[in-house]
Amino acid sequence: MIQLAVDSFTHLGARDFGRIDIKENKNGQCFFIEANFVPGLTSGSSYFPQSCEIEHGLSYESVVQLMLESGLERAHLATSISNQLKA
Repeated sequence: MIQLAVDSFTHLGARDFGRIDIKENKNGQCFFIEANFVPGLTSGSSYFPQSCEIEHGLSYESVVQLMLESGLERAHLATSISNQLKA
Protein backbone atom coordinates (compact mmCIF):
# COMPACT_ATOMS: atom_id res chain seq x y z
CA MET A 1 0.00 0.00 0.00
CA ILE A 2 2.83 2.39 0.82
CA GLN A 3 4.50 1.69 -2.52
CA LEU A 4 1.23 2.35 -4.37
CA ALA A 5 0.92 5.69 -2.56
CA VAL A 6 4.52 6.67 -3.30
CA ASP A 7 4.25 5.59 -6.95
CA SER A 8 0.97 7.49 -7.38
CA PHE A 9 2.43 10.65 -5.84
CA THR A 10 5.54 10.43 -8.03
CA HIS A 11 3.74 9.60 -11.30
CA LEU A 12 1.36 12.51 -10.77
CA GLY A 13 4.38 14.83 -10.63
CA ALA A 14 3.59 15.93 -7.10
CA ARG A 15 6.14 17.45 -4.76
CA ASP A 16 6.45 18.23 -1.07
CA PHE A 17 3.24 16.86 0.40
CA GLY A 18 -0.23 15.61 -0.35
CA ARG A 19 -2.67 12.91 0.59
CA ILE A 20 -3.10 9.84 -1.59
CA ASP A 21 -6.34 7.97 -0.96
CA ILE A 22 -6.32 4.21 -1.46
CA LYS A 23 -9.06 1.64 -1.03
CA GLU A 24 -8.63 -2.07 -0.42
CA ASN A 25 -11.15 -4.58 -1.74
CA LYS A 26 -12.25 -7.74 0.05
CA ASN A 27 -9.48 -9.68 -1.74
CA GLY A 28 -6.77 -7.43 -0.33
CA GLN A 29 -6.08 -5.61 -3.62
CA CYS A 30 -5.32 -1.91 -3.21
CA PHE A 31 -6.44 0.76 -5.65
CA PHE A 32 -5.57 4.43 -6.05
CA ILE A 33 -8.71 6.53 -5.55
CA GLU A 34 -7.59 10.17 -5.61
CA ALA A 35 -4.87 12.65 -4.74
CA ASN A 36 -5.43 15.68 -2.57
CA PHE A 37 -2.58 18.17 -2.81
CA VAL A 38 -4.24 20.57 -0.38
CA PRO A 39 -5.12 18.18 2.45
CA GLY A 40 -6.80 19.34 5.61
CA LEU A 41 -4.52 20.45 8.41
CA THR A 42 -6.93 20.80 11.31
CA SER A 43 -5.06 19.77 14.43
CA GLY A 44 -6.50 16.63 15.97
CA SER A 45 -8.95 15.73 13.22
CA SER A 46 -7.39 15.91 9.73
CA TYR A 47 -5.98 12.74 8.20
CA PHE A 48 -2.79 14.27 6.78
CA PRO A 49 -1.16 15.40 10.06
CA GLN A 50 -2.42 12.24 11.78
CA SER A 51 -0.77 10.04 9.15
CA CYS A 52 2.51 11.98 9.53
CA GLU A 53 2.40 11.30 13.25
CA ILE A 54 1.60 7.60 12.81
CA GLU A 55 4.13 6.92 10.04
CA HIS A 56 6.97 9.26 11.02
CA GLY A 57 6.32 10.25 14.65
CA LEU A 58 5.96 13.92 13.67
CA SER A 59 3.99 16.30 15.83
CA TYR A 60 1.41 18.58 14.24
CA GLU A 61 3.76 21.53 14.74
CA SER A 62 6.63 19.65 13.05
CA VAL A 63 4.47 18.85 10.01
CA VAL A 64 3.47 22.50 9.59
CA GLN A 65 7.07 23.63 10.10
CA LEU A 66 8.36 21.23 7.43
CA MET A 67 5.71 22.43 4.98
CA LEU A 68 6.60 26.07 5.59
CA GLU A 69 10.34 25.46 5.31
CA SER A 70 9.91 23.60 2.03
CA GLY A 71 7.76 26.35 0.52
CA LEU A 72 10.04 29.12 1.71
CA GLU A 73 13.10 27.29 0.38
CA ARG A 74 11.47 26.94 -3.04
CA ALA A 75 10.41 30.60 -3.01
CA HIS A 76 13.98 31.64 -2.19
CA LEU A 77 15.33 29.44 -4.99
CA ALA A 78 12.82 30.88 -7.48
CA THR A 79 13.78 34.41 -6.46
CA SER A 80 17.49 33.62 -6.86
CA ILE A 81 16.96 32.13 -10.33
CA SER A 82 14.82 35.09 -11.39
CA ASN A 83 17.47 37.53 -10.19
CA GLN A 84 20.15 35.62 -12.09
CA LEU A 85 18.11 35.72 -15.30
CA LYS A 86 17.66 39.46 -14.96
CA ALA A 87 21.39 40.02 -14.55
